[in-house]
Amino acid sequence: MSQTASRIHDHEVVVYGSSITVATNGTKFLEEWGVETVARRDTVKQKLIMHNWKDSTINDIYDLNDYTKPWRYVYNLFHRIDLHEQLQNRAKT
Repeated sequence: MSQTASRIHDHEVVVYGSSITVATNGTKFLEEWGVETVARRDTVKQKLIMHNWKDSTINDIYDLNDYTKPWRYVYNLFHRIDLHEQLQNRAKT
């Protein structure tokens, strides 16, 4: 919504995406609870990119390819409705 408001007032807007992030602890619980891993349509985060808020230049890049080695679980990204649907399915079983 803030992107739309900014654009209406003639500001340049760059949208990088909108998702629910579920890091190690959350992924662990989802798996323990038996939330369907294929049907939830998750995306495994590969990099975390930090941008400068003024000019969008890249400040730093964190490579998450080896994220599961120390933490044992992946860093997931979900579309809200997909995660919500899988949580509802699990609650009904």
